[in-house]
Amino acid sequence: MNDNHLRIESDEELVERLRMGGQPELFDELIHRHLEKTRSMIYGIVLNHHDADDLVQEVFVRAYRGISRFRQKAKFSTWLYRIAVNTSRSFLKKRGRFVPVENEHIERHGIGGCGTHPLQSREKLDQIGAALAALSPSLRAAIVLTAIEGHGIAAAADIEGCAQATMYWRIHKARKILKSSLKEVLEQ
Repeated sequence: MNDNHLRIESDEELVERLRMGGQPELFDELIHRHLEKTRSMIYGIVLNHHDADDLVQEVFVRAYRGISRFRQKAKFSTWLYRIAVNTSRSFLKKRGRFVPVENEHIERHGIGGCGTHPLQSREKLDQIGAALAALSPSLRAAIVLTAIEGHGIAAAADIEGCAQATMYWRIHKARKILKSSLKEVLEQ
């Protein structure tokens, strides 16, 4: 059996094959690898499942159409997540500042240390969701990328296309705002 047949290709190898005229199913593999993380990231920014689903489709269409412009100066995932963040930001800018909050993302990631009483938990989740929704898109993206999605500062800065110092500032500013707006929740 040929060892190359059993070898799992990296994202960058799949992209290169795609760019050389490979079959569209190669992009299907990239979607399969990054769908869950991309959707989670987008949802963390827009805080609405329906909007997140629509934006995920838009992100992958944009990535497919732009694959010839991917120069592999960064990892494919970084390039894709940058498209996701920028698409989410554009969406929020068009829609306006209001973000209808759904709390499943917050619950799933265990943010806020909600108590065991269902009403108390729901109230805390609503407050946390409202506080996240009140952040500007760039501050919300910084928190989502680092605190929720677990990216390091360098990776988050690459995804956002900003300096690491800027990412540190955004995280600091977002935490300061969240701490202030969630003071009562944090004291409970």
